[in-house]
Amino acid sequence: MSDEDDEFEYWMNASEEEVEREEARISSAFDELDRKLSRLPIPMQVAHHRHFLLRDIITNRRRLRNPSLCEIECIEEMWRKSIRRGQMRLLQLRAWRSTGIYPGSA
Repeated sequence: MSDEDDEFEYWMNASEEEVEREEARISSAFDELDRKLSRLPIPMQVAHHRHFLLRDIITNRRRLRNPSLCEIECIEEMWRKSIRRGQMRLLQLRAWRSTGIYPGSA
């Protein structure tokens, strides 16, 4: 069995209380990460977001170039939309970096 199988078994056999406790722990970890990220200066926040956006765009472009992965039209369209959303977010980051105001937050 792989680690994924073990994790799947854990979640399928976990009680409702265990699931709620784990979800609360994960949520608090995400909140802490968000607080740390928001305390960074704007140029560092932009660099952080830009890194992950570029990684996702490159990954999806690589997927689109692989003919064996592009057999299902709706999946291919999903990757194209993801690339487009990433490009739009990169434009928003550029505006945020130059003005100090994130587009749509005013």
